[in-house]
Amino acid sequence: MIETSTPSFSATLRFSTGGAQSDDLGYYEIHHLPRGGVETGKILNVTEVPANETDSRVSMLAPFATRYWVRTVGHERPNPVQIWLVGLDDFRTVDDADIADDEAISLQDPEAEK
Repeated sequence: MIETSTPSFSATLRFSTGGAQSDDLGYYEIHHLPRGGVETGKILNVTEVPANETDSRVSMLAPFATRYWVRTVGHERPNPVQIWLVGLDDFRTVDDADIADDEAISLQDPEAEK
């Protein structure tokens, strides 16, 4: 999961690199701030950008150790297709068990521990 925010929006992009295409590669959410709506959609495909890529459209990813080209489609009509260029220097890979543990921890009542 990748999260970012600016004064005008916050965005979450959650995807898997497990296969070229799948029905459940992930999703995205964009929260328009301060009082805008929430845009959601699903991941269509995730492509790793190799270190020796010469396509100028992804040249801004060159400084990053790990690079992805992520294509999404929005749930709302007109179902906009977007391209996300993702560059990562440091990250943690998790599996489904880690996610389940994190969600369980976040649901616990902090007062119950006292």
